[in-house]
Amino acid sequence: MRAAFEKRFGRRGAEALKYNLDALAVGHELADEVGLTADEGLYEIVSADSKPHMLITGNEAVAFGFVVAGGRFFAGYPITPSTDIMEWLQKWLPRFGGVVRQPEDELSVINMAIGAALTGTRTMVATSGPGLSLMQEGIGQLGMAEIPLVVVDSQRSGPSTGMPTKPEQSDINLLVYGGHGDFPRIVLAPGTPQECFHITVKACNLAEKYQLPVFIALDQGLSQNLATIDPIDEGQVVVERGKRLDAESLAGMAVYKRYAFS
Repeated sequence: MRAAFEKRFGRRGAEALKYNLDALAVGHELADEVGLTADEGLYEIVSADSKPHMLITGNEAVAFGFVVAGGRFFAGYPITPSTDIMEWLQKWLPRFGGVVRQPEDELSVINMAIGAALTGTRTMVATSGPGLSLMQEGIGQLGMAEIPLVVVDSQRSGPSTGMPTKPEQSDINLLVYGGHGDFPRIVLAPGTPQECFHITVKACNLAEKYQLPVFIALDQGLSQNLATIDPIDEGQVVVERGKRLDAESLAGMAVYKRYAFS
């Protein structure tokens, strides 16, 4: 046990190691005083592997995937449990030439994102159930005008305000059928932080390939729980922007057409 403490805390300096070894000694003394003993047969102590790992939440993995996928505009309004996505992107997205905006409410979020997406910028928003309800008219416009946008819904428990810190897959019907009228959409549901990363990349690619809204269904547990995972290899990511015109083709068009039938 002492060797494990020295390995874990030794890198933090002699003083930090001393405090932790003292705490270990006090714990042993208290256990001896009350007659506690350990059955060594219950546990097998083995050395942990030394390969690198990532400590990450589902929200962070989604944000990371958006950056690696070439996302450059994010709009959001704080709402638990999705806010971590915006906070992560506020720190990192500008370093890659991207922009994060927090307007006054979710109606402004969806309409600001629509404007960004119409310029050809890879765009994403994130919210939870109450915010998704407010976005429905804008989501209908995405379908009507065939505008590509990734919408992350970190679901919380219960109707209306509900319980922000409890998980529930409460918005599935809204994601699949929400909005008046009928229009194509894609709904993706990751189950692990690794899937959060890769599905976000896929969502960005699919949105622009088919010119439609793509929803990512998370829940509070997946969004906010920390997990230790193998490192994500962002070098394996393939970014697909769909059918795009070069400058020469655009100049030769008699009438501008924003997209081709796909």
